[in-house]
Amino acid sequence: MTEISSSIKTPAVAPLSSRILEKWEYTSLIFWIEVTRNHGSSDLTIDNLTFHIIRMSTQVNDTRVKYLTTKLIQHLHNFVRDVQLQTDEWEVAWKFLTKVGQACTPERQEFVLLSDIKQTSEATKSSILGPFFNDTSRLFDNGQSITSNEVADIEYSKPDCRGKFHTDYNSNFYLKAVKPVDYPIPNDGPVGTLLSLFNRDCHRPAHIHYIITHPAYKKLVTAVYSRESKFIQEDPVFGTKQSLVVDIIWTEDAVLAETYRIPFFRRDIGNEKRRGFWLLDRDFVLVPKQSKEGCP
Repeated sequence: MTEISSSIKTPAVAPLSSRILEKWEYTSLIFWIEVTRNHGSSDLTIDNLTFHIIRMSTQVNDTRVKYLTTKLIQHLHNFVRDVQLQTDEWEVAWKFLTKVGQACTPERQEFVLLSDIKQTSEATKSSILGPFFNDTSRLFDNGQSITSNEVADIEYSKPDCRGKFHTDYNSNFYLKAVKPVDYPIPNDGPVGTLLSLFNRDCHRPAHIHYIITHPAYKKLVTAVYSRESKFIQEDPVFGTKQSLVVDIIWTEDAVLAETYRIPFFRRDIGNEKRRGFWLLDRDFVLVPKQSKEGCP
């Protein structure tokens, strides 16, 4: 590793905002590209290599693709120059990404997991989708249990505890399930190695994923997190937000249990055996879609 030192001079005036810099930085690149297209380019050097690669990689009509490609190449090259990346360090990087790809399966998406722990993946705050999501879960009736063999898309920490539900006329849905618990994300692959390197815990706080859709509203991908969890402040994928932390309460309400056909179970509380069930009650607020005119 090479130690990099530099002298920093205090500017005489306030620096331009990042938005302005990015705007004009991109404009200058496009101007350079147009000039080189018209007049050709000289021999490649460390000074013009980035511009040349951008020019050769952006000969497309799609403006968005051109912009994304330009910024990707520019930032990658700037990173390499900034840290003075060494050959052995570059080799470690591509070998690591190779292992990430090799760890992917139809049931496990290691690249999504990697983006989750690095966090580069509204009315109700959004949260991450998770690397184990799939769209093959079955449709249940309200009140059914997703843990038996018997639209809100629910996923628990166990991959087989998921299901889809339609809301009723009051926009409510309800189901029976198992109280979620803390669990470790897959740490037997390259992402686990990276967490160990950073001395970070691999345990996620107990949570439930939701995907809520409606034709007139924006799709909401979110989750709720149990306040009981000791990993609330240490979520390895940074999905926890305070507005998404909930209380899963113990209740012994017989009327509620009978109305929704919820079976009681026994629980030791102090020196006493009590009968009841855990209850999670949560409201979700969706954001209306914008019309073509920009109005809801």
